[in-house]
Amino acid sequence: MTYRERVGLELASRFSETAPVRPVAVYVWVIVALNALAWLSRVVPALASGGQPAFLRGTGLPTSPVYVQDLALWLPLIAVAGAWLWRRRPWGFAVIGGTLVMWVLESTCIAVDQWYGHAADPASPAASAVLTPAFGTLALIGLVPACYLLRSLRDGSDARPAAGRIPTAEHRGWQAWILAGILLLVAAAGVFGGVSLIRDGFAMPLDWLHQTPFTSWALPGPPC
Repeated sequence: MTYRERVGLELASRFSETAPVRPVAVYVWVIVALNALAWLSRVVPALASGGQPAFLRGTGLPTSPVYVQDLALWLPLIAVAGAWLWRRRPWGFAVIGGTLVMWVLESTCIAVDQWYGHAADPASPAASAVLTPAFGTLALIGLVPACYLLRSLRDGSDARPAAGRIPTAEHRGWQAWILAGILLLVAAAGVFGGVSLIRDGFAMPLDWLHQTPFTSWALPGPPC
């Protein structure tokens, strides 16, 4: 048995037999389908018409990186992981568990982002005050399947005998070093961005902070 297989089996054994895998899988598929439909309903008409699509006006972007990464990577991966979870495959628990937490955090962040963007520029086509309560509601809804799945996690005391400590690799392969490099790069970019926002706000005007509790970029800089 490979190291990956051992880790997967250990992870799956941490969840109880009563874990609501099928309801959660159905929830995931519904969100994936609605998300894909929402993006395609804007992309497909834009392909058939000339000129710049309405969803790109005012953004300065040639295409939407959100649509690209969601339709090409995240939504297909999550749909497949939902099938893994339905069958109680080990990596279904890992991918869907992380996805549910990510969706709650992402919905919360979008709600805040839309509120802030609309407050800074009410005429912006990229921000709408209507989306703040909508995504806030999605975050609350997303807490339900996340809690139901993750609450079925068992600690080492009542797990099956085969489930012990997550095994460690005998040696670090090239995949581990690449992941470590990516994490270091993301961390460095985050630190650079936070410091730059504190120092000069990336030269962004302070007018963007009107209708917010902040008078400078020093406080909101580090979380960003």
